[in-house]
Amino acid sequence: MKKTVFALVVAVLIVLPVLPAQALDLAAFSGRFGVGIINIAYTDDEQVQVPPPSPVSVSTLGGSLTVTFADGFFLGLEPALDLLWTNYQWFDGRRAVPTEYEESSDNNAFILGFLIDLPLVASFRINERFGGSFGLGPAFLLRAAFAGDPNAKDDPELRDNISSILSYFWSEGRWFYPSATLRMNVFLQEGFTFGLGVRGSMPVFNAWTKDVGFWDHGMVHISLGMIIDR
Repeated sequence: MKKTVFALVVAVLIVLPVLPAQALDLAAFSGRFGVGIINIAYTDDEQVQVPPPSPVSVSTLGGSLTVTFADGFFLGLEPALDLLWTNYQWFDGRRAVPTEYEESSDNNAFILGFLIDLPLVASFRINERFGGSFGLGPAFLLRAAFAGDPNAKDDPELRDNISSILSYFWSEGRWFYPSATLRMNVFLQEGFTFGLGVRGSMPVFNAWTKDVGFWDHGMVHISLGMIIDR
């Protein structure tokens, strides 16, 4: 399953920019940074165990491409990749939840996430200075895990916990996050646009896993970026 998902998203990101010019055109690229807010839900039984706090904020760093169907057409594609990172633990013997980086080294995994978004985006212009866009599409959160404390990387219990965390995230579609994006654009000068964006990522997998509440691991991503026309 992991190889299939990786192959799918990489193929899309590679193929889109090199499609024939009459079909698609690479119009712009952007870089951005931001913060992601992740909601963590707990059952009543878990609350008794004094679980980690919720929501959790994480830093993000990424970029995107703007691919248009035709010159001046309001619809386009904006494939994007954002990196995010935080620490997780294997909680209650059944699922992964965020934890503080200084928590016990035998149950502390550093998680590096690759959030790949493939939205269809509608853009509009309000006046010469301001505009906006709205997008919908599939997104995939691919996670890698490492020892939170490098000095404990050979600890058998830590290795078991990391394996459990990865198995949890890669099973039952917990990597699939359909997203919706709203962005305000400020046109600074020809070829340069400042963007303030808000993206919501829906944890649809909770509809069938039913581990906890539906909004467990739902995400809101706020970002600031610069869009540069090609």
